[in-house]
Amino acid sequence: MRQNGIVPEYSHPNLQQQNGAAERANRSVLDGCRVLLAAANLTSGYWFLAAKYKVFLMNRSLTVHRGHSFIPFTKLNGYCPDLRSIRTFGARGYGRRESSFKSKFVARSEECMFLGMSDNSAAYIVQWSDNVIGKTRQLELDELALVRRNFQQLRDESGPGTEETSSRTTGNLSQHDDERSLRLP
Repeated sequence: MRQNGIVPEYSHPNLQQQNGAAERANRSVLDGCRVLLAAANLTSGYWFLAAKYKVFLMNRSLTVHRGHSFIPFTKLNGYCPDLRSIRTFGARGYGRRESSFKSKFVARSEECMFLGMSDNSAAYIVQWSDNVIGKTRQLELDELALVRRNFQQLRDESGPGTEETSSRTTGNLSQHDDERSLRLP
């Protein structure tokens, strides 16, 4: 190891602060998990899927290390990742469940919730309406519904007296707001 410039540094078992780089990476993953779970309104029982998807996203995001920027996936594989498969964690929609179709006249899609990407195939990990976690390749999600619900929760939590701010945020300007913005000093 020393021939390659690698110097082993040992840290005390109960002092995680000594291993700063690894602890920072773990903290980034855990912070991302909390955000994904909160935004999707899911319990902590889904933490492992949220962590897996957060790492998936981090490996496909621009990273700056010692003044150089790169994408970890590209550095490892030699080509840029296909970002078209990225979806909103916890978004609800419809997917095709292969094993459930026995007749021509049975519905071909079922309600599901997106929970991540499969490791060994080009499939999405979803939770079906009967709470079974499975995979599907064909998926249609209503990703904006999750954003709308979270925005509505923020508006409800902010309480009364914030109508002016929320109307500007949503793009619904009242006549009063429009007149004030056109007033000259």
